[in-house]
Amino acid sequence: MRTLRTGAGLALAGLLLTLAAPGAATAAPPIIPPPFGAELPDSYGQTPRVSGNLGPMPQLPPAPRPVPFSAAAGGEYAQTVLRVPVNGNVVFITIDDGGYQPPEAARVLEEAHIPTSLFLISSPAVQHADFFRSLQPEGATIEAHTQSHRKLKGLPEDVQRFEICGSVDKLQGVAGRRPTLFRPPYGEYDLTTLKVIQSCGGIAANTLWEGSVIGGTLYIAQHAFGPHNPLYPGMILLMHFTPDFERDMHVLLAAVAASPGFSVGRLEDYIH
Repeated sequence: MRTLRTGAGLALAGLLLTLAAPGAATAAPPIIPPPFGAELPDSYGQTPRVSGNLGPMPQLPPAPRPVPFSAAAGGEYAQTVLRVPVNGNVVFITIDDGGYQPPEAARVLEEAHIPTSLFLISSPAVQHADFFRSLQPEGATIEAHTQSHRKLKGLPEDVQRFEICGSVDKLQGVAGRRPTLFRPPYGEYDLTTLKVIQSCGGIAANTLWEGSVIGGTLYIAQHAFGPHNPLYPGMILLMHFTPDFERDMHVLLAAVAASPGFSVGRLEDYIH
């Protein structure tokens, strides 16, 4: 295997993207440990929470014209993406789960003026299809995140196939397009997961993240975002559908706005 790196000074623990080397299509790729801030199941049956006056949504410059790369693997295993090779100061915002549907979500995304990727659990997505469809005109693209949010690592292949391929099939009906990216719940997966992803058809990558909003703070690895722990080009950032949806979007956009020259790109424009 070989590793593509963007940014400087990253050790193997900061693996960005694994690609099969020529002639090694069937080699088993390394398993990346779950990123820090591994997600928790989302909240159900709560009302929106807004702490004080958040003020206007930070506005960002448009993303540079993407130079897409192919993460598609020709062998037995899907590839895993942690950070995206990019041609400028661009990061990506992803929103997970969907068991809670923030009533303000469409307004927040409209005010944010950025693209997002929604990694949805198919069961609530099907049940609340109109809600998630209403986010698509605001720049949201629907991707797959299993049927029931089970931890996949260690599960038999047939169970993983039900969770992964089943979610892709059902979300196609919600979105009107077949998802092209998959994210394992809690960031945990194994070689069986990668085999199943590869067999589902049309999934370009197993997609992880580096930054996560936890309790109203953006963490990059184990430390809060700041001058000594900045964003790097190609980072994938994570938030959730929770009652703190509007606050968490403010947190992410404020971090991007505080990073000179950075913008938010559409993940699907870069990964094929």
